[in-house]
Amino acid sequence: MPRRSNDFQAVIYFVRSHLDSDVAVTESAVLPDRTGAGPREVDVLITSRVGNGEVRIGVECRDHQKTPDVAWVEQVRAKQLDLELDRMVLVSSSGFTSGAVAKARYYNIELVTPNRPISPDGPLGRLGGPSLEFRDLVRERLIEVSGVVERDGQPEEIPLAARAVVFDADGTDVSSIIEVVATALDKADLREAVASAPGQTLELSMEIDDLVLRPATGGDAIKAFVRTEPPPRQLLRLIALKALIAARVEARPVPYRQATCKGRPTPWVQDG
Repeated sequence: MPRRSNDFQAVIYFVRSHLDSDVAVTESAVLPDRTGAGPREVDVLITSRVGNGEVRIGVECRDHQKTPDVAWVEQVRAKQLDLELDRMVLVSSSGFTSGAVAKARYYNIELVTPNRPISPDGPLGRLGGPSLEFRDLVRERLIEVSGVVERDGQPEEIPLAARAVVFDADGTDVSSIIEVVATALDKADLREAVASAPGQTLELSMEIDDLVLRPATGGDAIKAFVRTEPPPRQLLRLIALKALIAARVEARPVPYRQATCKGRPTPWVQDG
């Protein structure tokens, strides 16, 4: 099975997320060969009920620098017949030669290149009338935050203010608590939360261990420090953070044109 690039994963995520709920998607599906040659693998199998019957669509992916030609289309066509698949979809990161396009059109095989339009008349476009939307996570406010600092060689938990300044080891102002939390939230894997809560306000709990800061311009990671209150103020190493964030998921429908999409981080509505 070919290596999965981000584009191919996005195609599979697109298929899983935007087809009807009765459409089954199986990666690395193993199917019997009608010739008796033994089980064969198809990169992705899409199965859907249509009326009283079942439609099976095979998806084959290729992530090569060389543009696939007629030979790959012919190989896949033979595989389609032997596995008794109703339709085939070929996904190539480098597009297709003109000969491959002509051969695929003759055999009614859909060709897909990530980040290029998908035909609404192809098998992917017709399965269940898919729709597509962007979902943005809007950070509304920082409900509470605490940190673990190192004092006299021992960890100590302390409350922190959202506007508290974060320093480097030399005492130079390099960030703030709210910026550190926002950066961590933007990098967190929140796909399940975003997928399940369009239009809803969530409370997200986040823990950051072994806290370091990474400059936007690159370079080595920086240890984070905070100053204690009240005086005498000490510069203490900040080694961990715990935060509770209120956030809202916004859904924006967009025209069904692309197989891949990217979300974007959004600013705080209220800075805690």
